[in-house]
Amino acid sequence: MKKIILIVLMTIPALLFAQTEEVKTFEQVKAEALAQFESGDFKKAIKTLSEAIEMNDKDAELYEKRGIAYRWRAKPQLAFDDLSRAIEVRPSARLYAYRSDVRKYSDISGKIEDLSQAVELEPQEFDYVYKLAMEKYEMISDYVDDHGGSPMSKAELKTTFGFENNICQLMDEAAKLNKKFESKAKHYCANVSVLVK
Repeated sequence: MKKIILIVLMTIPALLFAQTEEVKTFEQVKAEALAQFESGDFKKAIKTLSEAIEMNDKDAELYEKRGIAYRWRAKPQLAFDDLSRAIEVRPSARLYAYRSDVRKYSDISGKIEDLSQAVELEPQEFDYVYKLAMEKYEMISDYVDDHGGSPMSKAELKTTFGFENNICQLMDEAAKLNKKFESKAKHYCANVSVLVK
């Protein structure tokens, strides 16, 4: 019995003075992750953002930042997944626009869907209006080129792509938001009138 008491008495000081790892709060982990992200250390930021997400999976900013970090690390599918999760948690025009950027080049209809959402949420943001107009323009232009250069009918546009020919309207809106874009908007509208009859 004396041996047991002696062993217990000897281990208590060791336990009391043993270094314990500091348990960080969610706010501390998030602040560390955001600092790593802002400094451009995306590899570390991804790891720390993942820790923060494990602590709170309802914080859209964490998914957004990790999605952007994945994009910079050339991992577009992981970026897309995180941006999609951020949209589920807290939709915003910025998130839809970011997600359109990480979609595969061939997923033009997905890009258009995301940019349409961004424009719906923030119709006064030039970048969103301009990008939406350009994605639609490129989609039609590529289609016409792939089909021998013959213009599309308005009905064919609607059945093929599921949207009206509102490209000139979008270009005009973009030109209103940024006067420097006026001459380009006129140029693209002239081209659209050749592509769609």
